[in-house]
Amino acid sequence: MRLPDDATVEDAIERLYFLAKVERGLEQSESGQTIPHEDVKKRFLG
Repeated sequence: MRLPDDATVEDAIERLYFLAKVERGLEQSESGQTIPHEDVKKRFLG
């Protein structure tokens, strides 16, 4: 993980949080814990 030289500690924490969420999402996807696209559309579009 490479951050700009002027990155703050908060920037680093935000990046780590984002990467952790992506990793969790990938793990959920690989284990079949997903929601079909049509179901998501129904939830958001009513």
